[in-house]
Amino acid sequence: MHPRYLSAESFSQKSAFVVQAALNLQSPAGAASSVPAMLPSLEPCVAASTRRNLVSVPAACLVCRRRHLKCDGQRPCSRCRTANLDCVYAASRRGYNGRKRTSTQSSSHREAPKTLVPIVERTATVVGSAPAAPALEFPSVFDPTMFFGNVASHSSVDTGFPIAAFSQPIASTSLPAFSSQTLLGGTGNEVPRALPLRERYIESFYLNFYAAHPFIPPKDLLLILAQQTSLEPLLAAMRWIGSLYIEQDSSRSLLTDASRLIDGTPLKNGFLVQAMLLVIIGLDGNRQGKRAKKLMANARDISIQIKLNTHPFAATNGQGIPILEESWRRTWWELYIVDALMSGVHQTNIFILYDVPTDVGLPCEEYQYLTGQIPPPIHPYDTENLGLFDGRPFSSYTYRIQCACLLGTLQKMPTQVDHVDRLLANWMLRLPPSKYDAYCKGELDEMMFQAIMMWQAISILLHQPHSQLDPSLTYNIKACVPNTPAVSSDALNSHTKHTIRAARELSKLISQRVPLLKHTHFFAYMVTLSSTIHLSRWSLTFVAEDDEDLRQNMGRNIGALIKYAEMWPMAQRLGLQVKQIAKKVYTTKKHQQQQPSK
Repeated sequence: MHPRYLSAESFSQKSAFVVQAALNLQSPAGAASSVPAMLPSLEPCVAASTRRNLVSVPAACLVCRRRHLKCDGQRPCSRCRTANLDCVYAASRRGYNGRKRTSTQSSSHREAPKTLVPIVERTATVVGSAPAAPALEFPSVFDPTMFFGNVASHSSVDTGFPIAAFSQPIASTSLPAFSSQTLLGGTGNEVPRALPLRERYIESFYLNFYAAHPFIPPKDLLLILAQQTSLEPLLAAMRWIGSLYIEQDSSRSLLTDASRLIDGTPLKNGFLVQAMLLVIIGLDGNRQGKRAKKLMANARDISIQIKLNTHPFAATNGQGIPILEESWRRTWWELYIVDALMSGVHQTNIFILYDVPTDVGLPCEEYQYLTGQIPPPIHPYDTENLGLFDGRPFSSYTYRIQCACLLGTLQKMPTQVDHVDRLLANWMLRLPPSKYDAYCKGELDEMMFQAIMMWQAISILLHQPHSQLDPSLTYNIKACVPNTPAVSSDALNSHTKHTIRAARELSKLISQRVPLLKHTHFFAYMVTLSSTIHLSRWSLTFVAEDDEDLRQNMGRNIGALIKYAEMWPMAQRLGLQVKQIAKKVYTTKKHQQQQPSK
């Protein structure tokens, strides 16, 4: 059984991993090449020095190295400043010996074939603290403790923001920045203070957002690709998303930049779709639904025009790089999943991509993607159900895709309750034991977390219309649908029990020992859906006012929405609605309790 995420120790023990010659960026024959260990500098230019004035330096930047020119070793060097180029340094394989290699390093680094780029040693930098992001005010119409008691303090519902400091980085022989901290989200939302601000946004993107929607190429590969082609729309979108976690005052101007670059890009390619998809996710979280919907329509059209939904696209546009090919497959499937989620949480029931034919291979596990150990992609036997009836085990990302497919099936066949219920049961029965819990051995499998989250939400959407819960007090929350109330606990039908059970399971997900803001913002919608079920159940006359199960679940849910509201405005609105309805239900229950004494 493979680990879902590699620890820092397992990364450092991995044998040397190589990237194909396509990453050489068309460097001249004989020029040394290596993977850069830092993001390119984006600072302004100044004058250059002449070749004879340059002193000998331990290592030249990549630009000077490829041009066989002397480098003055400055950061950025004078040549790059003059030419307004990104100045990137990486350890060289020749000339300067530098620090002695440890005995644990493989000699293959020095004997790598010319067609391959060897992995250089990366010495991680100790990071400092980031400035605290301003907390968003959460409007309160009543104190939730008035009937729920103090909102439970969970490890995932943190009271501090930013969450936690980076732990001490570990030197690794794997790809620079392909570490469990920089690519898997780290332990908090702090980024190196020494980086220029625009680079800090990119760092923040990979640290805080990337694990929840991992379709962009990993950081160092993206950096190299950015030197071959213009990725400004994508980089601008990443900067905006990253700024939301650390520098919200700058986010509006960064969104304007990203939107301008996306709208003004004449070249329609996969990188543009990636940029659009990032902005779509961010817009949805910022309560800009109309803009997100319009951009999603454009992204769908472009993806179909460039044939992103076809199997050959990844190989044709992957430049012979397995990680990039996997990124293209993930881009299509992430667009598919986000289209499904938006249609579900906003109850438009317009999951367009559900009906678009596709033969794109299914994604691999996260640790395989991040380390470059990409297996041949699996193609499901039944493309309609995306492998739902295959006997083979799939990646966590694939189980997430299957849940999106299940949502599309429910939207297409809302009256076929038994059929969809069997599909849900079959999905759960076919999960391998390693996928039963999204949090295992001290690590979170975010893809499996989202898959389980979606499964429980679909179960509510399937059974709630046929349940006996009374949603009359929760009509203004979109998740609710009309139905008939129950008169006693013994009279609850199976649909009601399914609905209540799924709502409880969604609330339990909040207690995972992971900072809530590390999850996708779509989880806030699921928490709201769960809350409407709890409140509908609590409004029943035979349910006690101080029902302990309801107190715990609603306290957990309100605490989660308050936490999400620190960053995502949509959670602020949803939390306010839930609290308003909770107050109404509480008032009604108190009135019912006082009636017999009159």
